[in-house]
Amino acid sequence: MIEIAICDDVEEDAIKLINYIDDRVFETNCDIFRNAQEFIAEEKDYDVIVLDCVMPDMSGEELAEYLRNKEVKSLLVFYTGMREPSPDIFHLRPFRYLQKDMSPDKLRREMKEILERCMERKEVHYVYAKDARDIVKIAVHTISYIELAKHGCYIHVMQEEGEHVYTVRESLREMKERLGASGFAQSHNSYLVNMEHVAGYQKTYIQMVEGIELSVSRAYRKKFEMAFRRFILGRR
Repeated sequence: MIEIAICDDVEEDAIKLINYIDDRVFETNCDIFRNAQEFIAEEKDYDVIVLDCVMPDMSGEELAEYLRNKEVKSLLVFYTGMREPSPDIFHLRPFRYLQKDMSPDKLRREMKEILERCMERKEVHYVYAKDARDIVKIAVHTISYIELAKHGCYIHVMQEEGEHVYTVRESLREMKERLGASGFAQSHNSYLVNMEHVAGYQKTYIQMVEGIELSVSRAYRKKFEMAFRRFILGRR
C-alpha cells in the first residue's frame, strides 16, 4: 500500500490528481488536506506528499521547509497552478514539480513515475532468518512462499539442491507488511506468495514454478486476484 497525502485548498484539484492514478497497477490510500495545519495535525507517515504551492496561512513551500527540518523522508511533490517554480524551491529537494494545467496524459505519466519510485523505495531485497542455530541472509527473490508457523513463519526457498526451509519469529501479518511492495501477496490464512514464482493461477489454487500447489481461500480470493493483476500489469 502506498500512502499519499495531498495538501491543496482546492479539493477538486486534489480529486482530479487522484483520478490520474492507475489503480489496476498501484494500491494506494489517498488523504486530502485543505491546509498545512490539517496535515500537520494528522501526524501520519506518508510515502509521498503532494503540496500546492499557494495555500492560505502556510504555503506549500513553507510546509516543505517544515518537513525537511523534521527530516521527513517522504517523496515531496509540488502540484501548482504557478507557471514557473520560485528560485528557492529546489533546495527543498522535490521529486517532481507538477503544473495543474498539464495534459491528462502527462499527469498520468508523472503519477506513474512517482508511484514507481515509491515502490522501489519500499522494496525489501533481503530478509534474515534462522537455519538451525545460524542466522542467514536470504535474497527475497529466491523465496517461493512464506507459511504460517506456530511461533512465527517458515520461509520456503528453492535452491539447486532442492527446497530449504528457514524460520523467522515475525508473524505472517508482519511479513506481509514488510514484503507487500516486493511482490508478495496473501492467498490464504497460512500463505504469503512470491508472485515471481507463480506459474499459473486458478480460482482455488496457485501453481508455483517449483511444482507446488498452494490454496487460495475464498476470504482472500478477490484481494489476491487484484494483487496478481497489479503485479502482472506493473512488471517492468
